[in-house]
Amino acid sequence: MLQGKVFFDTRLALFIHLIIVLSLGFIVPNSFEFIFLQMIAGIIATQSITQFYRRANIFIAVSQILLVYFLAYFSFSVIQEGNFKGLELIVVGLFILNGLFILFVLPLIYIYEKVFGLGLGPELILGDFKNKNFDYTRISIFPFYKFKSGDSVFKFDQNYDKFTLDIAFDQQFFGPVVLKSNGTLNLTSDSEDYGEFINSKISLNWKKRSYEFGIFYQPHNQSGGISFGLFGFK
Repeated sequence: MLQGKVFFDTRLALFIHLIIVLSLGFIVPNSFEFIFLQMIAGIIATQSITQFYRRANIFIAVSQILLVYFLAYFSFSVIQEGNFKGLELIVVGLFILNGLFILFVLPLIYIYEKVFGLGLGPELILGDFKNKNFDYTRISIFPFYKFKSGDSVFKFDQNYDKFTLDIAFDQQFFGPVVLKSNGTLNLTSDSEDYGEFINSKISLNWKKRSYEFGIFYQPHNQSGGISFGLFGFK
């Protein structure tokens, strides 16, 4: 289902999926239940990946598909049996196994697309947190160029931004309070996002030797949250 959307548009992928499901409905047991489950799952699958731009969205799509499977199967059981006693754990297990099989598309990204990156740039660090106020400053400028061979078959995983500039600035205010900011400036001339920050983050952190936590905001996608780091693990 997921691969159909990659190679074709949404309508054609859904049409092909429905033809296959209806054809299989003649030979599988519980034909109506099978067709209903697969039609709903196919609609969710083709619609949930239209806005893919990160690999993590595959997990979101799989979660949505599994949720639809479970809700539809539980609903059928209640309607037919009047309770949940008719549920078969093996069927639930097959739904989960189906979701795991969908995740196998992830390794195909690395098979079809190979990217080699090269970057080199200066980093300036002033101070070492010995004083309570303004005793640590870090400035980093990191040009990065990607050498690409092969195109990913996944539309959301296309690497269009070959030349970028990573900029970072960290400043201690007082004690363990540190302001951090970083962004990736797109310098690929033929890119739609040329001259724009395609990745950016501003955070205010409480930094200690063994841990660090704070709040952050990402202007490029207008999202924010809470971050926490422990001994280098994020």
